[in-house]
Amino acid sequence: MKIYIHPFLQQLADNLEKPLYLVGGHVRDFILYNTPVSDADVCAPILVEDFIKTAKKLDFKVVAPFPK
Repeated sequence: MKIYIHPFLQQLADNLEKPLYLVGGHVRDFILYNTPVSDADVCAPILVEDFIKTAKKLDFKVVAPFPK
């Protein structure tokens, strides 16, 4: 199965010091229906403050950050 990663998410992953994981409904919908969705849930093993700083620098909208 070829998985499409949006270039914006790839750019975010490239700018983080640790791996970026795509999780939640985006992954489920892609597996079940092979269609991308407009939003994405991600997680990374870094401090939430560092993640937000990097994401905002790249013009991402951070909606609901969770520190754990």
